[in-house]
Amino acid sequence: MNTEEKKALLMEEVKTLYQRSIIAIPLNYVVSTVITVVLYPEVGDKRLLAWLLMMFVLTSLRTGYTYWVHKRGDWSKYTGSYHAIYMLGSLFAGLLWITLFFMFAFKVPEVYLLFIIFTLGGMVIGAASSMATSPRSYLCYICPMLLPPAIIFLFEADILGFAISILLFITFFALLVVFFQNFRVYKSGMRLKLDRDKLIHNLKDSNKDLENAYEKIMNLSNTDELTGISNRRAFDLSLKKEWGRALRSNLPLSFIMVDIDFFKDYNDTFGHQEGDKCLQAVVTGIADLVKRPGDMIARYGGEEFCLILPDTELEGALVLAKSLKEKIELLKIPAANKSVSPYVTISLGVSFIRPEGKIIPEDLVYAADKALYLAKQHGRNRIETWETDV
Repeated sequence: MNTEEKKALLMEEVKTLYQRSIIAIPLNYVVSTVITVVLYPEVGDKRLLAWLLMMFVLTSLRTGYTYWVHKRGDWSKYTGSYHAIYMLGSLFAGLLWITLFFMFAFKVPEVYLLFIIFTLGGMVIGAASSMATSPRSYLCYICPMLLPPAIIFLFEADILGFAISILLFITFFALLVVFFQNFRVYKSGMRLKLDRDKLIHNLKDSNKDLENAYEKIMNLSNTDELTGISNRRAFDLSLKKEWGRALRSNLPLSFIMVDIDFFKDYNDTFGHQEGDKCLQAVVTGIADLVKRPGDMIARYGGEEFCLILPDTELEGALVLAKSLKEKIELLKIPAANKSVSPYVTISLGVSFIRPEGKIIPEDLVYAADKALYLAKQHGRNRIETWETDV
């Protein structure tokens, strides 16, 4: 086990220790009150009331600190401090309990003496559960409570004292044996839990990496490598989705097909590298005007691009098409064929429909392609429309 794993294990041990103590520590109120009620009529000593007051004060401090630690948290940073303070509180509690024994054990009848001893034994047995994750805290608690009376009774002259001493020693060592056996089982379980949590964490990281890789792959599979916009595959998926949405909601759907005029001449004159730059510049110009989140621009093939415009009437599509035509010409990219313009221009075909009847998405694309063909026939650098048949 490396250092980090040891720290993680200790943190879990201390965290569990405080969680169990929320209920265990306040029991000192009940037990100390009961023993005071039983003994006070017999001893009539005000020191017993003083002892009860100190027990209440110590228990209140420990209880308040336990709740504060739970509220504060930050276990990884203060594990050592939390553990040390808990051990100190356990030691004080053990010393305060044994103080009761030394004050009154030899001043009361044997039945009360046995009552005190059995109370101490019950407290250490109960603490074995609440302190099960911290052997050092348990030793701080149990040693001052059982060893001093065991040693004292060992040297008592009567047989009862010797018997009590042996009983206390047997109880002490039996508790330690059982405690450490349980602690080993708990520690093994905690290691398994930490290993499981680590495995789950690694699996989550792996799944996240896989999801990121899948997302990157999907982005790559849906993105045109040269221009960075959606490719034909992404276009087909988006058109089906928007068509279905328009059909369900009876919304208009417009479509624009864009073609760079005389692009073959541009490639032949300036070369394919310059042609790629021209494509990228045109795409950038188009993307600058396509701002709505639902609109989509995709590379349809070669020098052709298309725009899907959900919830857009024909008038709106024509306004955008006009802006696109003017935008590209304003880029002032020198043209190879200057028969239309000294700069690179585009031709646009626009189609529009409200999906219904037997019309299919391909009809919208077909209409825009027909309109684009008309734009080229009528001289290029222009916009034409083609109505779909409903």
